[in-house]
Amino acid sequence: MQTWKNITVHLHDWDLKNAAERLNNLNVLSITIIDKLPQEYSQWYEENQKTTPIHSSSHSLILLADMSVDTEDLLSEIKFILKLEKTPQYSEDIFEDRDWVTYTRSKFKETIISNNLRITPPWDAQRKFEGTTIIIDPGAGFGTGTHPTTQLCLRWLERNLRIGSSMLDYGCGSGILAIAGEFFGAKKITGIDVDDQALNNARHNIELNRSNIELFKSENFHVERRYDIVIANILANVLVNIEPILRKATARRLVLSGILPDQVIRVHEAFVDWVTFDQIEKQDGWLLLSGRI
Repeated sequence: MQTWKNITVHLHDWDLKNAAERLNNLNVLSITIIDKLPQEYSQWYEENQKTTPIHSSSHSLILLADMSVDTEDLLSEIKFILKLEKTPQYSEDIFEDRDWVTYTRSKFKETIISNNLRITPPWDAQRKFEGTTIIIDPGAGFGTGTHPTTQLCLRWLERNLRIGSSMLDYGCGSGILAIAGEFFGAKKITGIDVDDQALNNARHNIELNRSNIELFKSENFHVERRYDIVIANILANVLVNIEPILRKATARRLVLSGILPDQVIRVHEAFVDWVTFDQIEKQDGWLLLSGRI
């Protein structure tokens, strides 16, 4: 059976995107950057269309290589390419080939959001549940129901969305919030994202749930009407940057998530001249703000 190894290279004070680009010609199968946090607390987002540094203090650089590749030679090459003073330290995880479809599926199980709502991958959809089931096939789009910010938004929609409301999901990722909005009775739903792969994943999930949601890439989206509910689950810096767009698009209620406690004041100040925030909700160190205009 084929044997592989994951080599985590411990770089210090590096933009890992920059490092990965420089190491592109290494004799490895893939180069991956991952958040050091557990998946459910991950802060892996792409902020709008700018090149966002991914720092080595918060993320790891992992090389997937065949077992036959000499790790010490690989590290020496990395030292030369990146012009490091010392050979970087590393950790290594050796594993045999496996049924990757079965392995991937084992990592994604149903997530119970409330007594009346669950998120499930397609292969678990037949499991009995009395409430609403949203099917999400994990892919490039952020939002499988495990992250606290996604759960905060889903619970807000379940409690507050009025039947017949129009809805804009800005930063829709996998489409999970837009799909949930339709399940709770919203009409005329639009999803926006900056990433083509995320939008493709969202389209796939919309088909799985037989939903009717229009999608746009952010650069092609122009506010032509106002929505009863505008929801944005992104990052605080992005929320502040897109405030003019959200101002034009919001008719009744604005929901902002992806906010950490030390970012609340900045976000509040960016929106307070036209939004009266009346709800703040917390989960696992993340916050959701919502208000009326």
